[in-house]
Amino acid sequence: MGELVTSDQYPLTANAVIARVRRIQEVMKAVMKKDTHYGVIPGCKKESLYKPGAEVLLLTFRIAAEAPIVEDLSTPDAIRYRVTRNGTVNGVLVASGIGECSSDEEKYKWRKAVCDQEFDETPADRKRSAWKNGRDGVYQVKQIRTNPADVANTILKMADKRGYVAMSILATAAGDIFTQDIEDLPPEIAEGLESHGEPAKKPITPPQAKPAQSDVGSAKFVPVEVLLSHSKPDAEKPWTKFGIKAPDQKVYGTFDENFGALAQDAVKDKSEVTVGWVLEKGKYLTVKTLTVQSDPGSAQ
Repeated sequence: MGELVTSDQYPLTANAVIARVRRIQEVMKAVMKKDTHYGVIPGCKKESLYKPGAEVLLLTFRIAAEAPIVEDLSTPDAIRYRVTRNGTVNGVLVASGIGECSSDEEKYKWRKAVCDQEFDETPADRKRSAWKNGRDGVYQVKQIRTNPADVANTILKMADKRGYVAMSILATAAGDIFTQDIEDLPPEIAEGLESHGEPAKKPITPPQAKPAQSDVGSAKFVPVEVLLSHSKPDAEKPWTKFGIKAPDQKVYGTFDENFGALAQDAVKDKSEVTVGWVLEKGKYLTVKTLTVQSDPGSAQ
């Protein structure tokens, strides 16, 4: 890190420091938007500064971000970059921030296998089964090693972003307002971090009201088709959503692979299914239970 310097030979007065902090708070209130410029990571008390927010802070104090200084620390099996970002005012160095990123980080190192065949054909030292937290609890997912070259550009951009944000926080003395880089950590790690490495208290979830009677129900029909949607290849928590389409064009969604497989079999066999559903967010019909008519010939 570079040393914080100013063109003034004298230290700032207490009023000047207070005014600087107040200016940041005013900009946050008037210009910045939560979850766009900054946000709270689960398990952390302080706000995390995002790159768009860092850009706003540098503009506010008229600090110029110099071109990134990139160090390529890659190996044959991993892409790794270290990026230094310098901030200046009228050519005078104000602060430096260093950011580093590697394809060996958990969220870049592994991806979900496209299918069981791909998983089976992958060498044993380049695949694994990992436990994940999902909407319906803990589940296991088959993963294979990501090709480092496929994420090289992402790794470089992430290292640059980390250095940029670090420099912005130091240059504007916003460290007491924002946490640095927490938003880049996997949820399993971020939820366990707080200042000085002490475990963060889990947020208290207020009791959830039971849905109104009109928000739950069941339906019997022979599925027309099962629509599939997938997470992006680099998603931290890969998922597949199954949309069970009824003859009346309603679509009942589920992330449960067992429900999805049953529905696909019902389409193939033209079997009748009974779907227990709940209406979420006023528009999503989410599958809670699903049974298939054992005798396909009895479907109406």
